[in-house]
Amino acid sequence: MTRSKNVNNRHRVIIVGLDGASWEALNPLIQEGLVPTIEMLCREGCSGVLQSTIPPITPPAWTSLVTGVNPGKHGIFDMTIVDTDYHQKLPSSFDIQADTLWDLIENSVVIDFPVSYPPNAISGVMISGMFTPHRGKEFTHPKALRDEILHTMPHYKFDLHWERYRGRKEQLLTNLYGMTEDREYLLFRFLNTAWNLFFIVFTGTDRLQHVAWNEQELKDYYCYLDQILEKVLQKIENTETILLMVSDHGFDAVSNVVNINTFLYEEGYLNLKKRVSPLRRLGVTEERIFRLLNKFQLIDTRLALQYPAVTRFTRKLLPRSSSFDLENDVEWSKTEAFFSGYGIYINDTRFRKGIVTDDVVVREGIIEKLKSIRDPASGKRVIENIYTREDIYVGSNSGSAPDLVIIPKRGYSLGEAISSVIEPTDFMKADHRPEGVCIVFGPGIKKGKTLGNVSICDIAPTTLHILGFMQPGYMDGTARQEIFQQDSDLAASTELKIISERLRIKKNVRDLKKSGKLGLI
Repeated sequence: MTRSKNVNNRHRVIIVGLDGASWEALNPLIQEGLVPTIEMLCREGCSGVLQSTIPPITPPAWTSLVTGVNPGKHGIFDMTIVDTDYHQKLPSSFDIQADTLWDLIENSVVIDFPVSYPPNAISGVMISGMFTPHRGKEFTHPKALRDEILHTMPHYKFDLHWERYRGRKEQLLTNLYGMTEDREYLLFRFLNTAWNLFFIVFTGTDRLQHVAWNEQELKDYYCYLDQILEKVLQKIENTETILLMVSDHGFDAVSNVVNINTFLYEEGYLNLKKRVSPLRRLGVTEERIFRLLNKFQLIDTRLALQYPAVTRFTRKLLPRSSSFDLENDVEWSKTEAFFSGYGIYINDTRFRKGIVTDDVVVREGIIEKLKSIRDPASGKRVIENIYTREDIYVGSNSGSAPDLVIIPKRGYSLGEAISSVIEPTDFMKADHRPEGVCIVFGPGIKKGKTLGNVSICDIAPTTLHILGFMQPGYMDGTARQEIFQQDSDLAASTELKIISERLRIKKNVRDLKKSGKLGLI
């Protein structure tokens, strides 16, 4: 590829995403001098807290960041999508109902955007991220790029599921660094090509923070990412390139889980086909007993499970686990509400077996009872906020959102299990919080400025402004013009261009091709 002229003769933008990066994790490292590049970016640029979506979870948050709109407009609300048959599916690029930055900007490079499978035929390069099924699928645009990646990195991973590494932290770290090194290779492979917008996400911060919060392994990983950022700055030095370092949400320590489905079950809103045993209600399961015995080296779980007599005895005596299958375990004819991800869904007529005719009455009853949940150990409330979908979402897709979205207090996470309402976390050390990270650095950017009240929806319009384009009227965010030096060309808004109608037409054609409707026109 040969370098092409910037579309607007102004600046380029590179957005480096650190999934789940948190000032709670970064500030101590900055104070200790362990992340000098990030410290310099804050000192020589603008920085502040980035308020995430509600809920603060990867798919809706990153999608709002690159579209500039709330989930009610782009249609992604949680880690999964619950359809009318109660099936939970992972979101895909087909489900995004709003223009992303790379739909609007020519010559874009997009690496590891979480909701990017299958990859779109954008003007530029796209390598899909988490939710990509496996290496056998087409995960790049152009398609030929897939062969190059698998030839260079035959063990290329799209994501790491931290929950599967219980008791195997060293293996997690090995795979995490291997995955990050592959992203680093791709970053510098395409940094030398022609682009106007460069977008990459490193997901390792999120995965490691869940299991190694405030531990040395997490500090070491942030130091490694700081070195990558230093090399990026060396590459873009003396160019009209603005760097944004952002996260989709923050993180903080947790010690307890609030099982919302257990609460709904105990309050009579959720009914199951089989009676829940007293042991399961107390959180005593075969899975947890073996885990505890293995932790204290009283038994080798893998060895024990090889003996049928052992498994027959434990399964007769103990429930296997506290999880349940939403599709198959629930008695829908007697269920008024259920919980998935961060949200409670009222089992009304939008679902095939819905029974509720008055959503408002059921909602209000659940809200009042949720507010009363207290931790028996401290006597304190465990729920910070409860939102109705009308409180937080605006747009044509709002009807697909959960009826209620729950944000727990600090120190608590939310769970879907049928167990006890509140129980200690096992493997997880930290979980998501709404307060993320935002840093802006480059020529024409003010130095040492602390930003206040930055919405995740502000990133897309701010990026468009830097690239010389007017903010589309449908965006919920606002270009943060206070970050620009007064005498810089970035501060001028009189010469901003309108997004090319040609790009919109191209995007609409792509959408029709994806939906299979092009042949009907």
